[in-house]
Amino acid sequence: MKHKDIILTLIILLFAVIGFPVFAAGLVPCNGLDCTPCHFFAGFSNIINFIVFTLTPPAAAVMILASAVVLIFGGTESAKTAGKKMLTSVVIGLVIIYSSWLIVNTIIRTLAKGTDGWTPSAWNQVQCNR
Repeated sequence: MKHKDIILTLIILLFAVIGFPVFAAGLVPCNGLDCTPCHFFAGFSNIINFIVFTLTPPAAAVMILASAVVLIFGGTESAKTAGKKMLTSVVIGLVIIYSSWLIVNTIIRTLAKGTDGWTPSAWNQVQCNR
């Protein structure tokens, strides 16, 4: 096997191993044959919420910490400029992520207002009957 093939195989295996605990983590709300279209939307909602509210804050904190280290310990002017650019990019990324979530939330709550059987305040928490 070529070197690239071995690396590709290892990456695929890594994603396969990481994929097994997804059901246990609660991201996928059904198991096999009992899945319905509602479970698809519930899983999609769970993944979006996981990314926005669970992965984003720690990732942003690590990037802010990294930019602070570069700003504090970066001896050259170009290192300090890179630290400032990194910090600015993190803040802009957070604003984009949370603003887009807020815009989608506002649009769905506005459009769904008054719809029978719909709870507009909880669009991002899909609950399936079975």
